Amino acid sequence: MRLRGFRCHTVVVSLRKLFRRTPRDSITGTFRVTGVSVTRDEDGYGSARLSGVLSGPEVPARALRVGRRYGPGEQVPECGDEFPATIDREDPARYGIVWPERVSPTAKALWNEEYAERVAAAMRLGLEPSVVPEVTGIGIRELAKVAVERRYGRDLLPDGNRQITAEEATELYRTGVRATATITGIDFLEVPSRSMPNDEASLANVAVRVNHPNGSEYTTTARFGFRTAARRAQIGFVGARVPVRIDPQDRARLCLDSPALPPLPE
Repeated sequence: MRLRGFRCHTVVVSLRKLFRRTPRDSITGTFRVTGVSVTRDEDGYGSARLSGVLSGPEVPARALRVGRRYGPGEQVPECGDEFPATIDREDPARYGIVWPERVSPTAKALWNEEYAERVAAAMRLGLEPSVVPEVTGIGIRELAKVAVERRYGRDLLPDGNRQITAEEATELYRTGVRATATITGIDFLEVPSRSMPNDEASLANVAVRVNHPNGSEYTTTARFGFRTAARRAQIGFVGARVPVRIDPQDRARLCLDSPALPPLPE
């Protein structure tokens, strides 16, 4: 079969040769900003002209001027900033600069809202705001998912600690390290009743001081579930001393040792 006088095989091979790029063809360099000129319109959008030097091993340094568009609230590079760059070894005029990920004002506002939620939750547990990790790099869809998970008590703990799932707890009853812990802070969650095992059940974030069998003492966070109002009244308060099982791979993660709880009063 022919295509305008060329064999199809020849066309494919030529395209592969034209666009082929392997790790040997490129090297990693940097683009260092030496000058910035920005113009913005009334809506806050603007254009930046960045002067700088592109350099890398085995290629001569060259001066560049590149243009970038920036939206309201986006940070414009400053003189002295450096960004990674990929440079074609055979043709240094072919390059790519790796700019920081752009964040829309909407996404940034949602990040701030999510961070504020975690800080408030941490403070209700008596923790310092500094223990809360910053929320960055999450898209709007992911943030929406986090909001849903929080509503149903499946999100990360305020300090970023990952709660023990029901399946993991079952395994820890068998393999986890036995210890006791004192609840130093408790924050009951508003979880839809349809997601709970019964109408009396409740869920809470807790800060605990753990007495490890090796003699050490440390603080961490967890999420405890209380199946009945009686169980909540028995151990669901600051100062309650409870049995726990610690993840042998990560002592910051633990669960309430339900099989070891004292019987409820009749």
